[in-house]
Formats: sequence, structure tokens, C-alpha cells
Amino acid sequence: KGLSSAFCMSKARVEASPAFKKLQFEYGNFKIRYAFVSQRGYYPDDLQKLNQDAHVEVENFGVGEGVKEADMAFFGVFDGHGSLGTPCARFPRDHLPKELQNKLMEFPEDFERAHTEAFRKVNVDLHTSDVDDTLSGTTATTCLFHKGKIYVANVGDSRTVLAQAAPESSKITAFSLSSDQTPFRKDERERVKKAGARVATVDQLEAIWRGDEQIAMNDDFGDNDETGGDEGDGDPPRVWLQNEDSPGCAFTRSFGDSIGEQVGVFADPEVVCKQLTSNDKFILLASDGVWEFLSNQTVVDMVKEFKSPLKAAKAVVQEAYKLWLQYDVRTDDITMICIFLEEMGKLDAVHAAENPEPKQVVRGPPRNRRLSDAQRGSISLGIAGRGSVAPVDHRSGSVAAGVHMGGKIIKENEERRVRRTMTKAKRTVVQGDSGNDSRPSNRPEEGWSFTQKDISP
Repeated sequence: KGLSSAFCMSKARVEASPAFKKLQFEYGNFKIRYAFVSQRGYYPDDLQKLNQDAHVEVENFGVGEGVKEADMAFFGVFDGHGSLGTPCARFPRDHLPKELQNKLMEFPEDFERAHTEAFRKVNVDLHTSDVDDTLSGTTATTCLFHKGKIYVANVGDSRTVLAQAAPESSKITAFSLSSDQTPFRKDERERVKKAGARVATVDQLEAIWRGDEQIAMNDDFGDNDETGGDEGDGDPPRVWLQNEDSPGCAFTRSFGDSIGEQVGVFADPEVVCKQLTSNDKFILLASDGVWEFLSNQTVVDMVKEFKSPLKAAKAVVQEAYKLWLQYDVRTDDITMICIFLEEMGKLDAVHAAENPEPKQVVRGPPRNRRLSDAQRGSISLGIAGRGSVAPVDHRSGSVAAGVHMGGKIIKENEERRVRRTMTKAKRTVVQGDSGNDSRPSNRPEEGWSFTQKDISP
């Protein structure tokens, strides 16, 4: 149903909600409709490779577990990596919801601490489980609904994005509710270095072997427009032990990766609280298979055209899959949860009654940066350390409405560029001339097709 007859994805390669689900919350009487799609990656040299992404959707989160006012729902996307990435991703999928319930009972007034303690406990349990996470692990992005607010926590480069309408306007803007934790972030880079890590690209390691200190010692990975090279070079900065060329993590936080944990790659999440309003339209959680070639704003622009969250998620996964094949000879695993927010007007009234004089968050204009349209739609605001991340639109310098900063200090703005896995020159070497498609003949299916009735009027 809903699949094109010419390009129907096999069940072995894709997992999706059979239909979108509906959920109504007692607090504010607002509703959500949600669906997930998870697309197994295409690897020509390993056609049966397991999907290393995992996801979880929990309605009535905490009911029957002793949690007061358990009008909650919990969602999460996990992106495994390494030879045991699949069991590493499934471990927090299976254990994090329960552990978060436990920590919310222990810290009912401090949701940030509850998230942090739950993530830490699951990470320790993964280390001591039967899963060998020495050089394997998973990123995670989660979203908890509670009393008209969402609490977003993330480790690594999976991402949660909010689509928000400007007051009295039909324009929908993308705001990132998480900030990718990778060595491209200066604060994260400095944190792991203080923990004893070396941060270098593979090219820089080769320069060290050659004795080329000028290249080897460069520590600017795209912090300004003149350095760092094309972020799509396919050679990102990685985290290494001081005296070994291991583990080579392209992220600075994760579950698992016990070798990387020796030099600061840990599972402490960054957490942000967002009060939902009638201006908030939908929420997207996705692994980096989606964000590798698509900006936040591009994805939001796609999703807003659909009436169904399931068909919207399918369309985004299809487009990401197509772009992977365009720029590479393989695809990553691609997973998205799409959550539509509906009937939010009553929630506004409840918030207004409970908070007659809400505090306003004010911030000045952003630094002057030359940004492309694609870059503008995918910018997030980074905060040093363990704290929150506030979604911001750099075109206006305004924080997305309803974000609780928690009194934390904003250190710097940080742009999240659209990455390409390879430069054009490197793709030519791998794939041959761009006009001559040299991909294997057992090339995977293209994906779903949609009719006009699927699109919003």
C-alpha cells in the first residue's frame, strides 16, 4: 500500500509502521500522530549486512511504574556502528525506557539529571553485558513528552528537529533541538583532548607517519570559512588514543565504545526542554543517514507537504537513500520517526493559565557568517559541556519559542553544514566518470512513490 509497482522495497530491507498511530494527551488535550521508517543500508560487498539502526516508541510511558502524572510518551532513534553496531543499538532501545522511568522516580523534579543518570546507567550496563562494545557502540536521540513539554536528549550525531511556524505566518522553519557531538565542535574537541585524546583526520595521521608536522598539527576543522576543507571530504576529524591509531571515533559521545571512553567519548547526553505551543507543527527524530545530505530545513520543507506522518517519513527516507546512491557507492542505514502535533490551541491556554508572566529569553544577533540557503536551514546553537542546546534561527537571531535555557550560558554559535561523503574528485576515483554509472548491476530499489492525494493542499 502506497508503494510504487516498479520500485517496491522488500520487507527484508525496510521496516515501517503499518499505519500511523494516534495518541491524545490529557494535559492540554493535544494530539500527536506518529510513524517510523527504518531503511537498511545498501553495501555492495555485504548485501546481507544487518540494519544497525534501532528505534523505540512508548505510549503511556511510565504507567504502572509508580511515576506520578504519567501522561507521557517516549521516542528514540539509535544509530549503531562497528562490527557489533546492531546489538549495541538495540541495547539502549530495550533498556533506556525502563531506566529512565526509574530515574524519573528518583529525581522527579529534575528531568535533566534523570536523563543523564539513565544514560550513564545504560552505558555501564552495556559495558558489562554480553555485547563486546570495545570498538562498537551507538549514538542516540530521544524525545520525552510530559505535561505539554518535550525533553530532548542526544549523544552523538543522530538528531531531533522541530518545525515551527512564525506567529501569524504560514512559513515553517526548522530548528535543531540537538547539536551533533563530533570533533567538528570546538567545545567537544577540546573536552576530549583534555581527557587525553588526539583529534586528527586520517590524512593527518598519515602526515604524522611522513613527518609533515604542519599538516599533522592543524587543529582547525572548519571553524571558519578559510580552514577545515570541504566538510564532504569523507575524512572527518576523529578521536584517537594518544599512542595508538584507535578507536577513530567520528563522534565525541555515544553508548558503548569502551576504548573511546578512556579519552572522553562518553554517554552523558545534552538535554533541552521545550514547551510546546500552537506554533509547533511537527518533530523529527532521525539517524545521520537522513542528515548526511539533507539540511534540517530541506527535510522540514518536504514533511510539511504531507498529510500523513508515515508518508512523510517514507518520502524523506527515499530522498536520503537516492542522494546516498548519487554521491557514494553505498548507503547508510536510514531511520526516521515523524511526529505531527495537532490541536495545540488548548495547550496554549493551559500554559497561559499556569504561567501568567512567562520569562522571555532574549539573545542578540548572531555572528556575521556567510551562509548558503542550505546551511541557513540547518544551524544549531552549541553549548559547552553537558548542558542544553537552544534551537536558533540565525537569520533573525531568535530562539525558538518556548525553549527553556535552564540558566546555562551560551558559549558560541555553531553551524551544521550539509555534508558530502566524498568530494567530486574522490567520487570519480571510486565510481569512475560521472557520466558512466559504474555501480553494481544489483543496485537496490529506488523507493516509494506518492500521488497528489498524499500531499497537503
